Amino acid sequence: MPIPKDRFDTIDDSGVTPQTNAEKIVEFLLRNHDLAYRMSEISQELDIPQGSVGPTLKRLEEDGLVVHRDRYWAIDDSYAATREGLALTSAAAAAYDDGKEFDVDAWAEAAEDQSGNSDSE
Repeated sequence: MPIPKDRFDTIDDSGVTPQTNAEKIVEFLLRNHDLAYRMSEISQELDIPQGSVGPTLKRLEEDGLVVHRDRYWAIDDSYAATREGLALTSAAAAAYDDGKEFDVDAWAEAAEDQSGNSDSE
């Protein structure tokens, strides 16, 4: 099944494929980053069979996306921070380039000009 290009651009190296149970779980836990859930609660909230939730959470834990203590699961804080950082960087890049293709060199030069620093100093 094809996915939109903007969705494709959000795929990272975490192994979370769009429109899968893993993505649903990660997105749910990201939206609720200040809470931890039992498997049964995740299953009920997302309408995913509990038999699928457990193995998916274990795989996500091995990949460093979620953490668990006792029977509770939550998004990993460092993963959540990384996702937020990427979103902010993408938003800044889009604003800087007015939606055109991102030019890393031009952005770095503009940042250098604003800070008053240069590599030759």
